[in-house]
Amino acid sequence: MPVPAVTVLLPARNAEATVARAVRSLLAGTLRDLRVLAVDDGSTDRTREVLDDLVAEDARVEVLDGGGRGLVAALNLALEQATSPYVARMDADDESLPGAWKPASPPWKRTPGWRAWAPPWSCSERTSPSARHSRPMPRGSTA
Repeated sequence: MPVPAVTVLLPARNAEATVARAVRSLLAGTLRDLRVLAVDDGSTDRTREVLDDLVAEDARVEVLDGGGRGLVAALNLALEQATSPYVARMDADDESLPGAWKPASPPWKRTPGWRAWAPPWSCSERTSPSARHSRPMPRGSTA
């Protein structure tokens, strides 16, 4: 399988009600050259089964076992597996907005030296009522 342009890190814990919508919104977006690394971080509900169903639907989705060690450990686990030159992250209860990944002018081409960023997501009612916008993180940055 060729290396995709972007890997999206998606940690999930007890997100059976929202994770399918989150992943499908990424897969249906304008950026087709992506990989979704979903980390089931010790869920006690059906999150893992939902993720396994998504893997069966689309080869761009992979599931990792986070072992319930928490958000940072789940993200680090996925980041270790990311082979793309660029990474993004998304929460399991968010939804990728249509057009958030504009292939004509992707963020990685407008911001040389940046490796990670978070495109605008539509947040669920459990989080902020307005879309979050994060600025990219420079390569080599730890914060």
